[in-house]
Amino acid sequence: MKFISDCPDEQTTLPDVQLSRRIHTASSLMTVLLLDDEKIVRDVTTAFLLKSGFVVIEAATSAEAIAKAAAHVGRLRLLITDHRLAEGMTGRDVAEEVRKNQPTLPVLYISGFPESTLRAEDSIAEDGFFYLHKPFMPQELVQAVTQILGNEVGTS
Repeated sequence: MKFISDCPDEQTTLPDVQLSRRIHTASSLMTVLLLDDEKIVRDVTTAFLLKSGFVVIEAATSAEAIAKAAAHVGRLRLLITDHRLAEGMTGRDVAEEVRKNQPTLPVLYISGFPESTLRAEDSIAEDGFFYLHKPFMPQELVQAVTQILGNEVGTS
């Protein structure tokens, strides 16, 4: 698992203006599936992503996320999910289901729990899984998403 730091001394600087324009143009072609059972978190996170030009498919439950992923025509670029969900499944469970159809889909866990707790609970330390600690600032989320999508954002 790669850690996307929320510590100021570990953050990379935000992209320059030219790169920001390229990211915004490319991101408009990028569809993100967002799963969080807390409406306020889902609404705010969606707003951050939409403002940056991403297409966002929202889900409030695990079942809804799995169904929307299966019904989506086209390619999802990223699954953003809370780790602990109210209805009993974890973000890891949802990721495994969604990745049955898209095995290389990157997953960004957003959680108030430390990464070490998530790693111990679910062995989420594998390629394609990332972590961002809640609460986060809008620029931290967008930076994390663009960092994860990396080459796709720069070349789409």
